[in-house]
Amino acid sequence: MLDKLSKEEKKNKGITFTEKSEVMEMFELINIDGIYFQDFKILEPSCGSGNFIIYYLEHFLEQNISEEDSISLISNIYAYDIMDIFIKETKKRIVDLFKKYHKELDITNILNKNIVLGNFLEESIETKFDMVVGNPPYVRVHNLDDKTKSILKTEYYKEIYSGYADLSIYFMYKSFNVLAKDGFFMFITSNKFSTSKYGELFRKKFFKNLSIYVEKRDDVFKSVQISTSIIKIDKKSTKKFIFNNNEISKKEGVNEWNFHTNIKSEGTSLKELGISISNGLVSGYSKAHILDKEEYDKFLKEDISLKEYLLPILRGKDLKDGKYTVSKYIIFATEKTAEGISESKILMDYLDKHKVELKERSWYKSKKPKHFFELQSTTQRCFSGEKYLTKRIGHLEFIKVPDGILYMDTLFCLILDNSKFNISKLLPIIDKKIDYFESISNKVGNGYEVHKNKFERIKLNDNEIKEIKC
Repeated sequence: MLDKLSKEEKKNKGITFTEKSEVMEMFELINIDGIYFQDFKILEPSCGSGNFIIYYLEHFLEQNISEEDSISLISNIYAYDIMDIFIKETKKRIVDLFKKYHKELDITNILNKNIVLGNFLEESIETKFDMVVGNPPYVRVHNLDDKTKSILKTEYYKEIYSGYADLSIYFMYKSFNVLAKDGFFMFITSNKFSTSKYGELFRKKFFKNLSIYVEKRDDVFKSVQISTSIIKIDKKSTKKFIFNNNEISKKEGVNEWNFHTNIKSEGTSLKELGISISNGLVSGYSKAHILDKEEYDKFLKEDISLKEYLLPILRGKDLKDGKYTVSKYIIFATEKTAEGISESKILMDYLDKHKVELKERSWYKSKKPKHFFELQSTTQRCFSGEKYLTKRIGHLEFIKVPDGILYMDTLFCLILDNSKFNISKLLPIIDKKIDYFESISNKVGNGYEVHKNKFERIKLNDNEIKEIKC
């Protein structure tokens, strides 16, 4: 089914299918055998091909329940999806499944009523569900269409709205609001919300209702590389929650969503010492700003003075084996340099080719800068002077880069006061903390997500602090 969709369509709609093994794990966590299905309403809000509700149906149908019970079972199952191809596929799979157990049973009217082509986020839903389950779409804000953005800005989502949040947060929020009084939702989803700034409102609201949180440290979705988790939120508040099979009381001073408090690391955190990492430049549409060596040479051949605006840039893939390789250049279009760039016919002819896409950037529409071609974010620390960079996705390994080379937001730069700390002595100490860092970080592929907040939680003891001070 996924093979029929383009890469762009899957990305923009956050389409990923969940393996049966993950579906089974989730239902095992809630003890599916303890569900009294005749009075239990279940919803899959972004069903795709219906992997969750199909598993749920088959679990009870294979127990050879009566036709009356089978009708009751299917009548309590609901689903939404925004793509007609998935709604049709889900209905077909359900019909085929029922034919195995009740060949004469016609469930067409039930399916047409309950399996709905529509956007769960904007549907008016009166039914209250005992369980909402599935894999909500993970779509970053810059890939959302204008209609979806307008839905998220309505009064309904005001309580958790952030201009930077991905779509899955809103699916979880609405799922909570359509629960019955003893209901719950359980999703396998990106765990970005658990640490990101944009997830702060969500975390504050729902920590009291959290009952299960399972980290998935391996790649769950083969089509995308995102760190995931299984999360269960109950309609009623809970006094305890299960984190990776360990029961944790919410009365024991657990600091909201910082689940690794059981990992001991004595000392003073890097954040408390004023040591952090900062991400680099953001284009919002890299195709317009990033040049290869051939394009760079061509521009300079036509006008050598353009070198002022065309600067070498590093991306995550340019750091390897303790070395860096410059293979790309960026049109460094900031608020300060934009006037000069606009006076160059050569650069403007090039940028005008991407004018439509650059103006479609969410950042551009909200900020309305003077020039359509300005970079989305040019807040880059350590612009002058040597830098120590590490990949956002990979391993915590800092590589020294000389002055004059910029870096994209796929890299982090080590930030500290050189008058206070000796960076050459700090790095070996950080290397010794790798086991601790990896134990609290999200695994992505063969590496880890070097998240700013988790890096800053690394602690140094008194002797280490004394050693790195100038």
